[in-house]
Amino acid sequence: MSFTIDIFNQQGKKTKTIDLDTSVFASENINNDLMYQFVRLQQANSRIAIASTKNRGEGNGSGKKLYKQKGNAAGRVGDKKSPLRKKGGIARGPRSNRNFSLSMPKKMRKASLRSALSFKASQEGLVALDSFDVSKISTKSALSTLKNIQLDRSVLVVVHDSIETIKSYRNLPFVDVVDALYVSVFDVLKAKKVLFVGEALDKIVEYNKKKA
Repeated sequence: MSFTIDIFNQQGKKTKTIDLDTSVFASENINNDLMYQFVRLQQANSRIAIASTKNRGEGNGSGKKLYKQKGNAAGRVGDKKSPLRKKGGIARGPRSNRNFSLSMPKKMRKASLRSALSFKASQEGLVALDSFDVSKISTKSALSTLKNIQLDRSVLVVVHDSIETIKSYRNLPFVDVVDALYVSVFDVLKAKKVLFVGEALDKIVEYNKKKA
């Protein structure tokens, strides 16, 4: 199944509707398991290990054996930093150098993004803006354009090589802005609507279409 997308101008008027490239946007591309794997990877790779316990060698106190090995009618004992003793070191506790990172082959990454874009297209969550022409950086113009297209919450704005557009949209609290080269599955799935500005849609297709 193929999908279409509506193209608007800055005044909010729909100028045309076009068919999306089936090499990227197609119902057969939707793979829930693949999208889950990529979101899990992205969240794991952004995770920072904060919890850190002291092991036996890092605790305060002497390393001297507490009492002699035999003759006390008691079990053997080491120093006071033993994990078996109160306030001793922690055995196998969490450490701040723990590595949570995951990896995924490039082909799977691109397939997962095609899946997310196709899923969003199936939900009619894709919109395009023919251009965003401003003489200078203007958050006011960006907000006005979104209102004209009736986009008022959870919008992912995808641009390509346009600092003015990025800086105009990035101050809006309900908007995330990303270059077409760096769009991720999590970005697409999190947004209610995805807005492609200018040539961003063509670049998305160019970067992610299936190779023959």
